[in-house]
Amino acid sequence: MLIELSSLNSFWLTCNKSKSRWEDMETMLERLNIKTTKLNGEITNPYTVGVAMNHRDALIRSESSSVIVFEDDARTTPDYTGVVQVPDDADAFYLGTSFYGRLQNQTIPHTAICALHDKSTVKLINMLSIHAVIYITDRYKKFVINLLDEFIKEPYGGMDDILATKLHYFNVYAPRVPLFYQVDGHSEIATGTPLVPLF
Repeated sequence: MLIELSSLNSFWLTCNKSKSRWEDMETMLERLNIKTTKLNGEITNPYTVGVAMNHRDALIRSESSSVIVFEDDARTTPDYTGVVQVPDDADAFYLGTSFYGRLQNQTIPHTAICALHDKSTVKLINMLSIHAVIYITDRYKKFVINLLDEFIKEPYGGMDDILATKLHYFNVYAPRVPLFYQVDGHSEIATGTPLVPLF
């Protein structure tokens, strides 16, 4: 199915300690003509709990419709397109990717496993990074909400760690070449590099 990103509602997630990112984020989303709501989350200790709470809030507020959830450091790559071809059975479609994967309870670079779906799309198995995701089905959104609830009660590592270990239970896809990357000062290369299918 073809999805026009500007036809979906979206949330972008931030907190007061990231105010320096707000203007660039707002300018980008306006340029892309993406309808959006800013969710200014709590600053917590560890900070990953606040991030998880903000993601959970966005998914709860999206009700039954497909929704894009952006983190405030997501920016378009040169390969950005406003229309994406998404497999009909997709539970979610990652607009941003990373070469970091989760293996044996560790986060390791260049271990993101994906399978070739077609010439431009891959199916994700264990990839981290959720800076730009289209959540499509209710069953996947509910599953992610439950995982985030678990993480909020007992945080360990990053909130995307637990999600990466469960991707293979669902039909989660991404473009081989990312449409968004992260400008957080340390993830630019990992999130700007195209994925290499393992099989």
